[in-house]
Amino acid sequence: MALVRFDPFRLSLSRWPDFWEEFEPASSIPVDLEETDDNVVITATVPGVTPEDLDITVTGDHVTVQYQTKKEIEKKGKKTYFAERYYGAFARTIQLPAAVDGTKAKTSFENGVLTLSLPKKEEEKPKKIKVEAK
Repeated sequence: MALVRFDPFRLSLSRWPDFWEEFEPASSIPVDLEETDDNVVITATVPGVTPEDLDITVTGDHVTVQYQTKKEIEKKGKKTYFAERYYGAFARTIQLPAAVDGTKAKTSFENGVLTLSLPKKEEEKPKKIKVEAK
């Protein structure tokens, strides 16, 4: 088998959509979604945000978490060598694996990590059925 030198300019353009699918857009919020017998728990990383900046909405079987950050005003006489942080509107809508009661949601916020616990509706909770012998 012959070794071939990698040339990024010779990549087929048909490959690019597959390549970029694994990356989330910069305006998306990274989340973890977990389910217990009683709750659906969402953990979201929201760096540089205060709890007052967050807007959380539960609609049917979806939860939307959103916030907006603003860029600091540049000061004259200051040189910027890197500007890699993202500013603007960030949002993420998550489809839930079970029906939840949004009115009983509990949140916690610590070190830029939001945890949202949504209790399942009673009809969604697992029910044990006792088998009786005759």
